[in-house]
Amino acid sequence: MSLLEALSLERLVTENPKLDATTSNANINMKTLKIFPWLLALGAIMSASILSQSPAQIAGSRKTDILNETVADCLTTRDDSWPDNCLPTGNTTVADFLIGSFMGVGVPVGVVRAPGDDGAARFDFKPAGLTLRNVLDAIVAADPRYEWSFADGVVNLMPKGYTPPLLDVRLSHFKGSNSGLFEPYRTIEQMPEVQARARELGILDRTEVVNRYGQIFIGHAGRKTHPYTYNCSDCSVREVLNATAKLGHGYWKYCEVESEGKKHFYISTVS
Repeated sequence: MSLLEALSLERLVTENPKLDATTSNANINMKTLKIFPWLLALGAIMSASILSQSPAQIAGSRKTDILNETVADCLTTRDDSWPDNCLPTGNTTVADFLIGSFMGVGVPVGVVRAPGDDGAARFDFKPAGLTLRNVLDAIVAADPRYEWSFADGVVNLMPKGYTPPLLDVRLSHFKGSNSGLFEPYRTIEQMPEVQARARELGILDRTEVVNRYGQIFIGHAGRKTHPYTYNCSDCSVREVLNATAKLGHGYWKYCEVESEGKKHFYISTVS
């Protein structure tokens, strides 16, 4: 029964004191019978609205909230030391600013270095606030070569309008784990589909670079990660990287570098 109908019924009884309890109850029952179908219809509409949201939509909404996580208590432009719980924003690289922001809250990140970016450029970032979204927006504002996206709980920072062809290579089947020092990234690099596409593009993997210069291009931080094993079929290299980063609560980076006229690619992790 609506509020308006309840008030009308009260007025009816008040203005007609001769109406007994039986009559009043009869009126109430009649009103309820008239409204009951409407209530059922309203309930059905509300239920349909809730059920129309798939688990993926509900989960996606929750995951999007991750971007509103606070990364620090304050911002600082100092680069000589880190005040307690403050995020340095001045004279720092994209990688340092990004990882320094994200690692504290455990959000997995994948980064593809833009062509021509050696990673050494330093910026004075100016985030509008202290959330992960603020950090990402500050990065692309300072270095417009990049754009960011967020899907399935993983942030990707990519060259604007460009995805390296090797990341789009589809693997018929992949099985890997993070049991080794450079795994599963070394396994991905050695997949037959990846090697074949690299040869077509004239890109070498890091074997020659490692043999000549040692592990300088690996970039592994050596922090212990959550152990995992990952399997997939008909999945792209990028999908594998994002999935394994999510499982290991880590960070992946794809780079192409030139050395003595030859182009090499490598995948590394900081986790």
